[in-house]
Amino acid sequence: MAIAFGFLNYKYKHRLIDYYIMFLIGVGWTILGLLFLIPAIIVFGGSFAIIGYLKRRDWDEDLTGIGKANKDELILLREQTDSLELSFTLLIFTGIIILIGIIIYVYLTGFSFLK
Repeated sequence: MAIAFGFLNYKYKHRLIDYYIMFLIGVGWTILGLLFLIPAIIVFGGSFAIIGYLKRRDWDEDLTGIGKANKDELILLREQTDSLELSFTLLIFTGIIILIGIIIYVYLTGFSFLK
């Protein structure tokens, strides 16, 4: 993920980071980490949530097109949408990897839900 975000920062040098979405993703990952007792996800989620919360003054940036948007803001919004698609793809891929790991763990330990 670090390589992907580094590539995104290199490709889109003038794009803004949506810290509100980062905060929401961090909270979601922290909750999932607590539910499944996976410390790595708790740490990643907590760090995303903390970074997003510390930058909360940037949450009010209006790049949605609801207000008066100029051409530069619309171009920036399009670039952010492209990077969000890649971010969500990486998030889904990470979730699939975690799910496969849980399935392998359950299989190797012989844990049965029907006990």
